[in-house]
Amino acid sequence: MRNTTFITTGTGVGGEALWFSDTINPNGLHYTITDQQVWDITTGANISNQFTYNTANGQTPTGNRATATWNANGGKLPDKHQWEYRLTV
Repeated sequence: MRNTTFITTGTGVGGEALWFSDTINPNGLHYTITDQQVWDITTGANISNQFTYNTANGQTPTGNRATATWNANGGKLPDKHQWEYRLTV
């Protein structure tokens, strides 16, 4: 069975850091994470390459927690954008 999760948040104004986190309760079952992506819903752009993921596709996250962290590279978040983290369990 596959379940795709969507987590959406706003960037606010003047932000400098952003991360998404999803904690999975597998109820004793083995699972893996695949198809991790982050989309800028405001512009429709796939911005996945601007994030670092703590779990490689096809792996089980440490502590059952998958994260995506924005790679700021010294910059600021765009103001008032909606971003969405998508992952399949």
